[in-house]
Amino acid sequence: MSLLSKNSTADVDRIPIIEKLSFGLRAFAQQLGNNGMNMFAFPAYGIILGLDPAVIGLVFALMRLYDGVTDPLVGWLSDNTRSRWGRRRPWIFVGAIMGGLMFMLLWQARPDWSETAKTIYFIGFSLLFYTGFTMVTVPTDALAWELTPDYAERTRLMTWFSVMIKVTLFVLPWMFSLTQMDIWENEAQGLRVVGIFFGFGFILCGIMPAIFCKERYQRIAKEEGRQTFIESLKLSFSNKTYLLVCSFTLSCVFAGTVYMLFGTHLGVYYLFGGDKLQGAAFFGWIGSLGSILGLITVLAISRFFVESDKKRVAIFGVGSALVGWLLAIFLISPAWPWLTLIPVALNAVGVGTFWLLLGSIMADVADADEHVNGFRREGSLAAVNAFLSKAAGTLGALLGGFALSASGFDADLLIQSPMTLITMKWIYVGFPIVGYGVAMLLLMQYPLTKERMLAIRADLEARRGAARDSAKNRD
Repeated sequence: MSLLSKNSTADVDRIPIIEKLSFGLRAFAQQLGNNGMNMFAFPAYGIILGLDPAVIGLVFALMRLYDGVTDPLVGWLSDNTRSRWGRRRPWIFVGAIMGGLMFMLLWQARPDWSETAKTIYFIGFSLLFYTGFTMVTVPTDALAWELTPDYAERTRLMTWFSVMIKVTLFVLPWMFSLTQMDIWENEAQGLRVVGIFFGFGFILCGIMPAIFCKERYQRIAKEEGRQTFIESLKLSFSNKTYLLVCSFTLSCVFAGTVYMLFGTHLGVYYLFGGDKLQGAAFFGWIGSLGSILGLITVLAISRFFVESDKKRVAIFGVGSALVGWLLAIFLISPAWPWLTLIPVALNAVGVGTFWLLLGSIMADVADADEHVNGFRREGSLAAVNAFLSKAAGTLGALLGGFALSASGFDADLLIQSPMTLITMKWIYVGFPIVGYGVAMLLLMQYPLTKERMLAIRADLEARRGAARDSAKNRD
């Protein structure tokens, strides 16, 4: 892999710092709706409000079905919106306010309500929140892909986003702990106040791209015309390169799900023989290390590899994660629990690399899609990819949960049977090995090299003009 010391990005293609920062801050809203909801809802509604955890799980499954409708619909609508403020920004502005307000209200239920009342309340405001959430995330993903046509500058933009994701993931795990502080009259009051605080953060960070980021493809999209919803779906599912990217994205999501959800189980029962305090603390430190290494990886790629071919860097990243989990077969052992740091460190490098590059890769896919189909369809492409990623995470959680149950695991027992412990270890390392292995094979088939993207950009600009020409019409 060669490193290019010379920065090839033209001044006109550079994204101003204020736009990079505004887009990066959006990571808080995205992570609050994804990881934050997963971390917070189960203890908030299950422990504080007393709702059956099975009901909470079913509500999340219902939300994924709802996303299957709203994600593609909002993506298509934003592609075909024509306004003086652009295609994406009106959706982001309204969605940020709506999503934040609904998040605040989502946690205002009372413990003394009936099970039915709490369930209806949770479903109703979850639907409203995820509607606003989709209105923010899908158009903002699309907006990111059109902020610049430059191959390397797209990766620099995603660096800002990736850094803010790492920062946010340091904050979100403390949401439930904040509800337990002594300053509240009771934990239900703490829940309501914490919900309001984080809802306000959703509005503040989610609205930033709508205010400060400028669209560059308004004129081009207007001249290319509109497509119907069905036509747009057909174009998406007929694009082999796009489906390939979706496939290796799903494989990486699937690979990381069990690690995120059930790592503590392995630490408590396999590494530390049922010691909950030691096992939980161990994986707390493991998680912190992963975040730090992920941040270092993001900064290193932005500094040294930003001009390199994305395909080769992504293969390196996924390969690092795969090697880490293959080593985990031998290194995860009760005799030497701290050797677990080695596969976790390699996983952090791989995950940090892949997710940094994915947004930049998808921007290239959008250009290639326009090159073939003649339309700027970032919204539709972002929507389908977002929904499939959520579906892969849900599938991984379901399969991991069933596998854990089938292993004979019993939460009432501090000491699990030897066969159960061995099975838990193989569940823990097997899902990432399969997921990253498949992703690696798929990545090798990815056709959009740096040379290919430079040729596509030149051809597109000869055909319909440069994207920067749209800057004359920017607000």
